[in-house]
Amino acid sequence: MTAPTAVRTGGREYLALLGLAALLGIPAALVAIAFLALVHWSQDLLWTDLPDLLGADEPPAYLVVLLPAVGGLVVWVARRFLPGDGGSHPLHGLGPETVPWRHAPGIALAALGTLVFGAVLGPEAPLIALGAAVGSALNSMVHLTGRAQAVTATAGSFSAVSAVFGGPLVAGFLILEAGVGLGAKLIGLLLPGLVSAAVGYVLVIGVGTWGGLHTAGLEVPGLPQYEGHHVVDLLLALVVGVVAAVVIHGVRTLAGRVAERVDRPGRMLGGLLAGGLAVGLLAELARLLGA
Repeated sequence: MTAPTAVRTGGREYLALLGLAALLGIPAALVAIAFLALVHWSQDLLWTDLPDLLGADEPPAYLVVLLPAVGGLVVWVARRFLPGDGGSHPLHGLGPETVPWRHAPGIALAALGTLVFGAVLGPEAPLIALGAAVGSALNSMVHLTGRAQAVTATAGSFSAVSAVFGGPLVAGFLILEAGVGLGAKLIGLLLPGLVSAAVGYVLVIGVGTWGGLHTAGLEVPGLPQYEGHHVVDLLLALVVGVVAAVVIHGVRTLAGRVAERVDRPGRMLGGLLAGGLAVGLLAELARLLGA
């Protein structure tokens, strides 16, 4: 990842950057809307319409197992033949970064290969990257300076992520958490990013439920009503947090070792296909167990 340069707040130049961020929010939100609509339509096609054509009420077991592997093949095509290697490495986590606009097709294709075919659950990382790519496209068209480039690299990401989380504030917290390692450099980027996210979200509201955008949002359906505060629950939350941290550390360590062995040109295709099959088998096993 390439960390954006520091941006000083205050002055006419900063006000001009706020206006630039507001303008950038529109194309970044449009890209996010189009991407989410394509994901929603493709998911319905594969997981609803295709089983209907096959005469099944729900996806057959062979589709559940094989479609994620097909998604792995799509990801391999994106990484092998398009620039950008399909986006940033998953083990590096989320964060503000400069994404050349030429990388956008490869990132979008790799994201479709996972989101549509069932390999991952969330579109946050590709939306951040695609929003940053919109900012890079603006940089290449108007030849912005270093400070403006720092704003556009993050403002586009703010606007794109606000589309999936249902508002600019949640998107702001996500980007803030992802960019906390930048320290004071992030302060000057927050206000332009929030302005861009707010403008982009106004566009999302105008679009309404077209393209399945009503399905986006940060919520878990079916949770029971929680009333009051209980000390036992707070203590249990601390225990769960510690256990989760230990488990995540183990998963990251194992994933790093797997990546060292598999994430090579000669082994990439086999690794992606095997990973897709593993996801499909786990999904089918969970369904057989009543999930």
